Formats: sequence, C-alpha cells, structure tokens
Amino acid sequence: MEGDLLRLGRPPTFEGNEEAWQEWAFQARAFLSLLGDTVADDLAKVETAHEKIDVNELNEARRGFARTVYYVMTTLLRGPPLAVLRQVEHSNGYEAWRQLMKRYDSNLAGRQHNLLSAILRPKAFPIDPKAGEEALTHEKRLTPAGAC
Repeated sequence: MEGDLLRLGRPPTFEGNEEAWQEWAFQARAFLSLLGDTVADDLAKVETAHEKIDVNELNEARRGFARTVYYVMTTLLRGPPLAVLRQVEHSNGYEAWRQLMKRYDSNLAGRQHNLLSAILRPKAFPIDPKAGEEALTHEKRLTPAGAC
C-alpha cells in the first residue's frame, strides 16, 4: 500500500492559510483514506468529536492507522499547523486531525470571538492613494497576524 501511495503523489503542504484549508483538507482526507479501510470513517468521526481521541481505546488496526496518519501529516504540515501536530500525543494522528479541524474548520464560539475582535480592530489603511490601491489588490488576509 505504501508504494501505491508514493506513486499517487501527496497533497500539497499546508502552512496555515485559512483560505486554502477547505481544499487542502479535502485532498488530505482523500489521501489519508487510502491508508486503510476504516480511515475515511475514522476521520469523519473524529472531525465532530468533542473529546480527545484516546488511541488506547482503539483496536490494534485503528491504532496503527492513527500512527500512520500522524506520520503522514508530519510531511504535509508546516508552520502553525505543524505546531498543532506537535502538541498532540505522539503517534495520535486522529487527535491531530481533530485538533486541525477544530482550529481551521470550526464555528466554535472562541474562534468567532477572535474573528469579531479582528474586525473590530482593523489594520490601519494607508492614506496615500497608491499605497491604498496596493493594499486593496494585494491584501488577502485582513485579520492581524495571530488573531485566530
């Protein structure tokens, strides 16, 4: 199976760009699902889980899949998402996936609060017309760094 995955190629690296999350998560979920028969279902379940995923409560096959998901994600993540992975129990890829979903794909009240705070504290807009035009055409993320 591992050789088959290598021939297919892997999803791009995710570095925390929230605009890219939905597409990346879709590709990563499909790729990770190729690791085993239950991985797609397991990922779907952990995405909505409210409590930490305890790998010790999984059967041996699922523990193995969780470990493989963890190691594959070490190659797919950089920057802040990799920091999320590092905070998870070693080899617990299912918990890592849950935490990434919670961080990048949730409607939790805390995240909504952070977004609202960013809107209420906007960046200063340049007074110079040329700089203002540049800010409008090149600025993709209007929230301050670290607001979310």
